[in-house]
Amino acid sequence: MAENQKEKYLEEIEDQIRTIGVLTSGGDAPGMNAAVRAVVRKALVNGKQVKGILKGYTGLLDEEIIDMSANDVSNTIERGGTMLFTSRCKEFMTEEGQKRGAEICRKHGIDGIVVIGGDGSFRGAQKLAALGINTIGVPGTIDLDIFCTEYTIGFDTAVNTAMEAIDKVRDTSTSHERCSIIEVMGRNAGYIALWCVLSLDFHCSNCFNAFLYIAFFFAKIHFFDDKNKRLPHFFDDKNRVKLHFFEDKPI
Repeated sequence: MAENQKEKYLEEIEDQIRTIGVLTSGGDAPGMNAAVRAVVRKALVNGKQVKGILKGYTGLLDEEIIDMSANDVSNTIERGGTMLFTSRCKEFMTEEGQKRGAEICRKHGIDGIVVIGGDGSFRGAQKLAALGINTIGVPGTIDLDIFCTEYTIGFDTAVNTAMEAIDKVRDTSTSHERCSIIEVMGRNAGYIALWCVLSLDFHCSNCFNAFLYIAFFFAKIHFFDDKNKRLPHFFDDKNRVKLHFFEDKPI
């Protein structure tokens, strides 16, 4: 019975929504354009109108809102970044900015909004939902720091990009007999670093609860002892220089 009531409720909500807004917010992530394309084309197929909100929450408050058609998202699926542009909006962090954003949605006839972004974008979406705007969040961030989702849009590409670059760093490190300290992105989440460690032959120093809150430093490292013998902890069994990930205190 509860399942039937849920389906009935969802059908009623679907009937009420005629116009959908879509925006991308925060840091851009590979795959955002594919997500925008999917939202636009799926909505149009189901007889809905779609409005693109440019520059994230900043564009919402500035009313930079455009009508979108299937042609608008053609030839975008393979492009990085976001065709809707993005930004971070301090004004939307305030209660007044959030209320004005909800009023602008109603002014433009937006019955529901799809927010593609990371944790900050989701906090903004949550505020809109609390003000009566139907909201869906699509996790789009390279950091993989959205709770209750196994994967986020852009994370896989970020890991593979880092791995490709690190492979090249190792070649140079081995040639010059040097120890390399690698820095990757991720802000307060260390998933990119962790997955690179698991995927490549790294030596991980001082991992904190499987998270790598990485603060990097540069220091003079000696590879040989006083008798000109190699220090074994800097080389693997194939005589290649190891790549080291160092961790400082979590931020």
